[in-house]
Amino acid sequence: MNYLQKRICLFFILSSFIVFLSICITGCSAQSKSGHEDSISVWHWMSDREEALLALAGKYEEEAGIKVNFELYAPSGAYTQKIKAAAQTSTLPDIFGILGEKRDFASFIKAGHVYNLTNEMNNDNSAWKNKLFTKALAVNEFREGNSFGVEPGIYGVPIDVMNIQMLYNKDLLKSAGWDKNDPPATWDDFLAVNRLLRKKGIQGLVSGWGEIWMIDCLVSNYAFNIMGENKVIN
Repeated sequence: MNYLQKRICLFFILSSFIVFLSICITGCSAQSKSGHEDSISVWHWMSDREEALLALAGKYEEEAGIKVNFELYAPSGAYTQKIKAAAQTSTLPDIFGILGEKRDFASFIKAGHVYNLTNEMNNDNSAWKNKLFTKALAVNEFREGNSFGVEPGIYGVPIDVMNIQMLYNKDLLKSAGWDKNDPPATWDDFLAVNRLLRKKGIQGLVSGWGEIWMIDCLVSNYAFNIMGENKVIN
């Protein structure tokens, strides 16, 4: 019997350290929050994936006999408030998500909302664990002596891994006095060309900063590289 069939609730988290979406098992009651043992309720913010998620829900129902009810709450900022309010009133669904940092993840675990998956991961010679991308899985792991006071274990399952690309405008580089055919290749070069652009009164960096997760991912990744794993992950 798998973890869904056991009616253990689930939890999504979008990590700010490595950009990916994870499922984490939450510690709920034996019965589904939807009120039916043959259905699962899911809240999410991914409007661009609604069609795909509904298709997967239909396929899962055909194979497992369990209906998956997806509820979309967008944009991400509104969704985050929805989840926080539901946590305070104990009305979280079977599957839900948080957009935040490691400390946010830890707070949900310590509140009893997230299930420790370590035993399941280690069953059958770690068959499940070995199928997953190691670095992505590590983001959902709390180690012995972590600064959050969380019991050591794996609390999440990565299902989506991606990266962030930076595109450059050759004309803007040229106007700043930078060789347009030799774009910044190091962090120091990146900062240098942005300083040149700023002196010219040119907006050097444009992105979708309205989505908090994007800038958080960028900043946290560099913080990880500068401060080290212990100060960022744990």
